Amino acid sequence: MVIRLWPLRPFLAPSLLLVVGLLGCTSERVIPEPVIPKVEGSEWCDDAEQNLLALGCEEGQPTKKGKSFTEFCLDTQQNGGIDLNPKCLATIKSCDEIDKVCAWNP
Repeated sequence: MVIRLWPLRPFLAPSLLLVVGLLGCTSERVIPEPVIPKVEGSEWCDDAEQNLLALGCEEGQPTKKGKSFTEFCLDTQQNGGIDLNPKCLATIKSCDEIDKVCAWNP
């Protein structure tokens, strides 16, 4: 019994290239470290907390997990890359100004 390969001949070269190409692929996936943007103003977090507490603002109170505003602010600013605008919070004169003056407006 003779097996005739001539009908498969046009597929031989592309198949070999595919096999060689796949052998060169690695199965390891390199996951890059996340890029966290640098946010300026973290040095104002403590002043912001003191001002919010002095004004009696709810935002100055510890979180439900017991973090002080300063801890929350520093963590959010430095690790989360989210600007809480603590410099503005440190200078407001009433709690109403939190959203009116310190909120981010595009």
